[in-house]
Amino acid sequence: MSGGEHDATAAGLAGLYREAIRRHAAHPIGFRVPIEATHRHEEYNPLCGDRIVISLRVVAGTIEQAAFDGEACAICMASASLLCSLAPGRTVAELRQLSENLQRGLNGDAGAGLARDPGSLTSRAHSALPQSDLPEVLQPLLGVRPYPSRIRCATLPWTVALEALAGRAEG
Repeated sequence: MSGGEHDATAAGLAGLYREAIRRHAAHPIGFRVPIEATHRHEEYNPLCGDRIVISLRVVAGTIEQAAFDGEACAICMASASLLCSLAPGRTVAELRQLSENLQRGLNGDAGAGLARDPGSLTSRAHSALPQSDLPEVLQPLLGVRPYPSRIRCATLPWTVALEALAGRAEG
C-alpha cells in the first residue's frame, strides 16, 4: 500500500470512528433507562466537566442490565452507551477484562513517540491491540488516542462501572 493509499485508508477509518461516536452520543443506549440496580456509582471529571452515574443489575455474577445518567461530552456519552450495549449478558470478570483492554488500548506503550498526525495515529491505534482483545464495536474509542486529554472522557464510564462493582451492593 502506497503512502497516499495508507493516508486515505487512515482518514476513512478516522471518519468511521468519528461517525460511530457521534451516533452513540446522539442516541445513547441505556441513557436514563430506569433499572433495579444492584450496583451504582457516580464520578465527576473536573478537567472536562463530565459527570456520569453507572447503574448495573448483577445477578449471580452476571450483568443483567446496565444504564447511565449524567451530563458529559460526546466521547464520554458514546463510551457509556457502548458500555451499556456490551455489559448485559457478560460476567463481572468479562466486563473488567473489557475495561482493562480498553485502558490498555488507549494508554498502552503502542502510542509512545508517534507523530501527531490524527489519521496515522488512528490507524496505528486501531492496530495497537490484537483484534480479539477489543471488540470491534469499541474500536472507535481508540480514535481519541491522539488527544491525551480526551482519553479520560472515553475511560470514565468504564472506571465508574468498575467502582460500582467494587462497592457495596445496593439493597
